[in-house]
Amino acid sequence: MRHEKLPIYKADIAPMDEISVLLDVPSERSENVPKDTATMHPGVFKSLIGLFAGIMAIFALTFAGKGYASMMVAISIFYLGIYIATPLIMLRPLNSKTRKNTSWVKFMNGSIETNTGLITGRQALIQVCLIPVGLLVAVMGICMTILLVR
Repeated sequence: MRHEKLPIYKADIAPMDEISVLLDVPSERSENVPKDTATMHPGVFKSLIGLFAGIMAIFALTFAGKGYASMMVAISIFYLGIYIATPLIMLRPLNSKTRKNTSWVKFMNGSIETNTGLITGRQALIQVCLIPVGLLVAVMGICMTILLVR
């Protein structure tokens, strides 16, 4: 066998100033965004709140009358209220200045700009509500199992 010495390649490493220039390049996507892009429709947030309220309602119905679990459900409902109210309070001044009155159908057919590109309103609704719907189905299954075991 003939043993050959493999060439050693040195990685081309860019100096730090070139890397910072690469990282600070402005996005060209913002220039190409259609002018009719919208923000999230309030109905998306209402559906999200409704899904989480449904989860809490299922817990409350499952553990109603059980003293040891009622306090945990009450604390969870309290934290859910804080979780929902804090962004609403913080974004209220911003929403009053930038709110566009769009219909639900126009939102669903329109586009929304995200960090990774444009998506439709339907895709945004799916992205926001997919995990809560899965949680709601899982909680329903768990609570039905608890009720059947009793």
